[in-house]
Amino acid sequence: MRPCGQLFFVTVFVIGVFWVSSSCSNEAKREFDVVSGPAEQTFLDFAEQANVGIVFDSEGIDQEVTNPVKGWLSIDAAITAMVEDTGLTYAYDTQTDVISIQKVDQ
Repeated sequence: MRPCGQLFFVTVFVIGVFWVSSSCSNEAKREFDVVSGPAEQTFLDFAEQANVGIVFDSEGIDQEVTNPVKGWLSIDAAITAMVEDTGLTYAYDTQTDVISIQKVDQ
């Protein structure tokens, strides 16, 4: 009886570890092709390609231009590249798959 219980625990543990590792959506790489341009438009393009929600204050980013992103990248790597040296930053809530864009406090 004891070996069967241990086998069940190991099986559940392995399945649980697999489920957790496969459900980390920001780890998965996907193909991006977002051109450089006005932040408001490029973030909407990015959100569509990444299949995530995105929130930002359009008045706060109206003068910002994002970097282009092209290739197979994780969501974190892609959004990091987009905002690098732009005066913008982001927070990514992986539980809700929503990215929040803010201006860097000066």
